[in-house]
Order: sequence, then structure tokens, then C-alpha cells
Amino acid sequence: MKNLVKIVIINIIFLFLITYFLEFISYNLIYGNLDDYIRNFFSTDIKNQLILSAPDYNKNIELYKPHQRNDESILYDVIKRPVLFLGCSYTYGQGINIYQTFASQFQKYTKRKTNTVAYPGNAPDSILKAIMFLYDYGDLDKNRYEYVVYTWMYNHICRKEASMVNKFLNEKYYANRNNSLKDKIMYIFDKLYFFKYISLKLYIKKERNLYEYQKDCILSINKLIKEKIPDIKFIFLIYDDLTENGHDGIEKNMLNPEIWSCLEEHGIKVVSTKELVGDILYKPGYKLTYDTFQNPPHPNSKAWEIIVPAIVNKYNMY
Repeated sequence: MKNLVKIVIINIIFLFLITYFLEFISYNLIYGNLDDYIRNFFSTDIKNQLILSAPDYNKNIELYKPHQRNDESILYDVIKRPVLFLGCSYTYGQGINIYQTFASQFQKYTKRKTNTVAYPGNAPDSILKAIMFLYDYGDLDKNRYEYVVYTWMYNHICRKEASMVNKFLNEKYYANRNNSLKDKIMYIFDKLYFFKYISLKLYIKKERNLYEYQKDCILSINKLIKEKIPDIKFIFLIYDDLTENGHDGIEKNMLNPEIWSCLEEHGIKVVSTKELVGDILYKPGYKLTYDTFQNPPHPNSKAWEIIVPAIVNKYNMY
């Protein structure tokens, strides 16, 4: 009898050690490298040119404070409510001077104070983090913005943070499960990082899921801002400067205003630069061409010069 008890105890300890070892291996060798997997997947399967990882705002708070990359020397009317600009390197103004950025030219044109939260590589999930910070930081309470303009460009689809996507997957799973036996078994599997890796791998290969994930982030951004500023006007600006060559499939689809039209149901105005200024941005002279590391080529100051009056006139943002 004693020998049987010893055998049982030894087997329990052995199984525990094996389980711990598998969990350790699966986390460190598989799940720990999910970010690399996502980058490799997008760079090979979706023709992405350059993946930039937006920094975590908890580690880089200064990057997500307002007043970034807009020329504060430009005079503005203190009576007018300010405008908040969100985006990636396009909004940031990579390659152009600070007084030439979207926000700076908008402030000069309208005499409205502008604040910018943008950084090269920003995607909807990283911008959501930034808004969470502004929410806690008190910026939304203090400034009472009248407009928020989020500039979207095509390869945001390629900029995913593994931790945020996995969190979204888990939340979606828990929201839709019905406590069936299958759900209970999947819950057990979900505790192993190896299965999370497989789930995420399958998930990101579906274009619809990538779109749903990004839409969820954008709606969360809108919800947070409106909690603080209920009457704010949210404009989702699709920067469409693609030619017919070199961009197809998921990249091109993500620039289609029709797939984002559902945002209108939540009070978000959706507009593309093509609707604002026609095909002019497709032509030479509206992109930076001297920086070989900018792929896609970024808009120059001349591009923003024609976009600013167009968007101001369309939404009466004077």
C-alpha cells in the first residue's frame, strides 16, 4: 500500500514537472516570439514594406503627451476649441519640418489650437493606448477638443501588437462562449500558450478578423474620448494616395471607405483624401522622394497644403 502511495505521489510530481516544463517551453519558445511571427507573416504574406513597432506609452510617456510635432509658435484664437490629431508617421510629419505638418498647417489656416498624438509606426492598438493615457492624464478634460482627426493609411493593417491582438482574441472568446463542453475544453487549451499561438496564427490570416480588430480599436478610441467630451466630432480621414500598381488585396481593401462606413453609426465621419481632393495625390510632387527609407513615400508639405482647406471646408472647421 505504501509503495502504491509513493508511486502515485511520484507520478503526480512528475506530471506537474512535465506540465510546467511544457508551459515554460511553449511560452518562451513559441508565444514569446509571437511578435516576430506576426511581423514575418505580414512582411511575406501581405507585401508589407516596413514594420515599425510603436512604443509602449507606459515606457515612453513623453511620446504620447499632446503638443507633439505641431508648431506652437503659430498664433491661434483662444476662443476657439482646439483640435486633436491622431495618427502615425503621416500625421507626425516624418521627413518634413514641424511647421509643415498636418496639425501645424491646420492651426495656421483655421487659427484653432492643435494638439498632436502621433508617432512613426502607430497603429490603432497603439493609438488606443495613447488615448488611455490622455484619458488618465487629464488632457481630454483640460482641452475639451471640438474635433479629433484620425489619419488612416493603408499599411496600418500590418502593424499589430501581439499582446493586444491576443487580448482581443481572449475577450472575443469569452464574450461568445456558452459554457458548453467544447468551451470548457477550449478554456483549458487556452491556458497553454502553444494553443494561443495556433489560435492567433489562424486568426491573423483572415482579412475580416484583422479588419474587425482594428475597427474595435477605433471604436474604443471614440468611446473613451466621448466619455470625456460628449459633443466632440470625430473624423476618420483615409489617406488614399495609392496607384494601381504594387498595392492590392488587403492593403487596397483597407482604403475602401465603404468598409469603414459602419463607423458612421457611431458618430464618426468617414472621408478619404480622394473624396476631398480627387486623384491629385496620385501624381508626382506630393510625396517625399529623397528618403529611400520611407516606404511607402510619405506626404510632403504640399500634400497637406491642399488637404487642409478641403477638410476644413467640408466639415466647417473654421
